[in-house]
Amino acid sequence: MQQGAPRMVSVRIVVVLGVVAVLCAVLTWMYTENKHCLIRQNEAKSRSENVLDLTEAKRLLGQQRELIQMQKVQIDKQMQSATGSESEKLLHRFLESKENEENTTQKPPWDYNWDQRAFANPQDAEKVADRVILLVRHGEYDFNTGLLTKRGQQQANMTGQRLRDLGMNYQRITHSTMDRARETAEIIRSHLPDIAIDTDTLLEEGGPVPPQPTVSYWHLPDQAYFKDGPRLEGAFRKYFYRAPAGQTRQTFEIIVAHANVIRFFVLRALQLPSHAWMRVFIAHASISLLHINSDGTVSMTRFGDSGHFPPEFVSV
Repeated sequence: MQQGAPRMVSVRIVVVLGVVAVLCAVLTWMYTENKHCLIRQNEAKSRSENVLDLTEAKRLLGQQRELIQMQKVQIDKQMQSATGSESEKLLHRFLESKENEENTTQKPPWDYNWDQRAFANPQDAEKVADRVILLVRHGEYDFNTGLLTKRGQQQANMTGQRLRDLGMNYQRITHSTMDRARETAEIIRSHLPDIAIDTDTLLEEGGPVPPQPTVSYWHLPDQAYFKDGPRLEGAFRKYFYRAPAGQTRQTFEIIVAHANVIRFFVLRALQLPSHAWMRVFIAHASISLLHINSDGTVSMTRFGDSGHFPPEFVSV
């Protein structure tokens, strides 16, 4: 009996260890299954959210398409009943309507009293004619002498012929005191001998305001802008204004000046940023034409027009 006791103990230990091993295996299997189950649940949830996001995106896209289609149908109806030019305007308004709505509060309105000469009664303005200002740049010139080159003289001559052929009832020619402008004006006047001619130092070349952006070859000290800016603003106010009460006939005035001056005048008259004057260029002896209406609006029908020159005579 004493010899059998150890054997019984050994058997019991083996049985206990076997049970423990089985329990460990079962617990490991349960842990692994739970982990895999959680992973499958997360994947299913993610797929469900993606499906929801895709569904929402499709819904919003559908709404956008319906809105665009409704707008297109409305525009099509308007365009069917409009002429060709009106159709283009309608399409243009349609394409830019959103941008215009967003920028309405950011853009200042047109100043109808920019010259401080607005009529108290709008009906009085209807009885007044408009003023037409023709801005002519001088011809090509020699940088050393300041006088017109031979081609510059020919340019001025062709511009004088062009102004004569336009047949406008010019009242006067006013030119800058600088030689290149004086020469150009005199050549033009040879084609319009009955017109009075004046000179004005305010129209001399200069820098109206610092340009933005500028070009590499252009540089003026701040003092130059400080001096020229007020002078050119004074020249603008002297020559650009609506016709006074009682003027019933359209007037035409020629101003012979310089590139910087003309570009500044044009931007200033159209109420565009004056510092943008270096972004545009005009040819020598070219013609720019502005209408100043009695209601305070201003429009431009020519800018740097050099179409009356053969190609070999165009220069800037």
